[in-house]
Amino acid sequence: MNVVQLLTTLGAAVVLVGLGEKVWQKEQLRNDGKRVLLELAPVDPRSLLQGDYMALRFSIADEQERRLRESKSKERKGFIPISFDVHSVAQYENGGPARLGYKLRHDRVWIGTNGFFFEEGAATRYESARYGVFKLNMQTGEAMLVALADADRQEIRDQ
Repeated sequence: MNVVQLLTTLGAAVVLVGLGEKVWQKEQLRNDGKRVLLELAPVDPRSLLQGDYMALRFSIADEQERRLRESKSKERKGFIPISFDVHSVAQYENGGPARLGYKLRHDRVWIGTNGFFFEEGAATRYESARYGVFKLNMQTGEAMLVALADADRQEIRDQ
């Protein structure tokens, strides 16, 4: 094996190990993360260009955007201090017991995702969505969207 082949093989191995670790971390978050609900903010219900897809906004993201504008902060990422009600619905609380990571993308606060794809023909099932169901890593603040929930905080399931 020549040097170029060796370096290519080593590079590919490093990339694969890195990807494998990310997949493992996401699976750990999905299995062990705290179930948290984020209230949805009004947004166009569907993107016709992307098929069966719901664009998402979260009320807590809108609140953080307002706070960032008021403080004239230039932070591109950070944490939103949160607490939870008895139903695990997250709300902004200065000095709250947990934190929710965010990034700014195009001057909008982005939490985990801005869309939810669902099975073709299932759009009417998701029209009742009022919450995003996330798994939250309580140590890092990383959140992963795992489902949508209705006004009663019940997950909307594919049938």
